[in-house]
Amino acid sequence: MKLTLRELREQSGKSRKETALALGVSPNAVTNYEHGIRRIDIEQVLILSKLFDYSAEEIILAQINSCR
Repeated sequence: MKLTLRELREQSGKSRKETALALGVSPNAVTNYEHGIRRIDIEQVLILSKLFDYSAEEIILAQINSCR
C-alpha cells in the first residue's frame, strides 16, 4: 500500500499544527508538502521520521506518493 505524507501524519495522530511546529513551518506549508506542491528537505525527513515513528525511507516514499 502506497501511503502519502498526510496518511502517515493522520496514522501517527498528529495534527497539521503539531507537525508544522515540529518542522518550524506554517500549517499551510505542511498542506503543501502533503499535496506534493513543495518537497521536504533531508532535515525535515529526519524530524518527521521521529515525530511520526516511521523510518526515513518510509517518509521519503510517502513524499514521492504525495507528488503523484
